[in-house]
Amino acid sequence: QTLTIGRGPDANITSIDAAITTFSGFTTFKVCSNNQSATISFINQSTTTATNTNYQIIWGDGSTAFSSSTFTPSPLTHTYAIGTYTLTHIVSSATCTDTTRYIVFIGSNPVIGITNPGGTEICSGSSLTFPLNYVNGQGVTNTPGTQYTVTVNDGSADVTFEHPSTGTPPPSVTHLFGTTSCGVQSLSYDNSFYVKITATNPCGTSSGY
Repeated sequence: QTLTIGRGPDANITSIDAAITTFSGFTTFKVCSNNQSATISFINQSTTTATNTNYQIIWGDGSTAFSSSTFTPSPLTHTYAIGTYTLTHIVSSATCTDTTRYIVFIGSNPVIGITNPGGTEICSGSSLTFPLNYVNGQGVTNTPGTQYTVTVNDGSADVTFEHPSTGTPPPSVTHLFGTTSCGVQSLSYDNSFYVKITATNPCGTSSGY
């Protein structure tokens, strides 16, 4: 019996006005600004246009998906509010389907601050709570989808969380110091641990101690 294995469709797109990077392992279209929204123009880069029979784009923001036998008009434009979205592009041929997921990020580089709570000379087995700040000098909070990593150099695992699409991230982080800091140098301080928080999104990275 003879089997014929045809080439599957190619669901590749690009943009003419959004910058393109990689974030969390996904190709990411980003618009870095302080505007409340941005319109992105997408262009078909499929290498199998001759055999493609349908194009579908699920924008990821709850709006009506695009679906057509042709990728028209070209470019396709879509307006996003500030935030992080998963765009899903599905291309079909007569026999096969290819799905590619992209991240769309509309926002700005993050700000992050961590405050010394005072009373930091403690015994092992004690906890401290560190207030966090996510607001820049203009009173604007970080973009939803911004990722945070809290690192303490006492051998404990990092703590990670994400800026939610609604509501606010935690106002503080609490850490239990289970070992002594004697003999540990942190930054320019002897016999101490540091607590560091890093904020990362497709537009940049900021950190504070």
